[in-house]
Amino acid sequence: MTHPKTLAVIRVFSSTDQKVLEKHAKIIEKLYGIPTRTYCIPNQPEGIANEEIAKDCVDRIVEQCLRAEKDGADAVLVSCAIDPGVEAARKVCRIPVFGAGSCAAAMALTMGSRVGVLSLIAGDVPSVPRSILGDRMVAAVGIDGVKDTRDLLTDWGRAGAKKCVEELAKKVDVIMFSCTGFSTMGIAHWFPDLNVPIIDAIEAGGAAVDRYFAVSSVQGPLDL
Repeated sequence: MTHPKTLAVIRVFSSTDQKVLEKHAKIIEKLYGIPTRTYCIPNQPEGIANEEIAKDCVDRIVEQCLRAEKDGADAVLVSCAIDPGVEAARKVCRIPVFGAGSCAAAMALTMGSRVGVLSLIAGDVPSVPRSILGDRMVAAVGIDGVKDTRDLLTDWGRAGAKKCVEELAKKVDVIMFSCTGFSTMGIAHWFPDLNVPIIDAIEAGGAAVDRYFAVSSVQGPLDL
């Protein structure tokens, strides 16, 4: 299905490599057929590794959300599981603003009662998805040695992520990724034989937007 509406994807790191910047948007286009535009915040080549860094990026994220709205986007997805700037953007934007972290946590709760979270850094689960998961989050792990999302693109970063998923699967009934760097890696699709569902934050964000676009396009009562 191709949507008549457009989603703006806000990347929270800076790069001149357009192919890398558009990776998350392309995932959503492929899975849901939603046309996308990608925006990125300036002066943030290392991305957002923690909530302290996220605080310094809020104004730049809101600026890009407003820019996307002006360009005609019908919704915005902030491509970071910390959901930085989401609440601030919602106060000034007239279009819906989705956060990848809250979308992932909400979807995880529909698929299991014992949620395991894979974060960028061990035990560092962002406060927004953590608050949504509550006591249904029973395990949280991270990759040894990782400092920011660039480390995930190394051989040792990939190997560490794979090991973490396999260990989590022994303890939980659903796994959630609390870093969108895992979406760039495509790690959610590395385990065809895993019996535990994996929630990728970008894929979850796309699913939420897809549902919003479908429902908002219906005018009046359903003709059943």
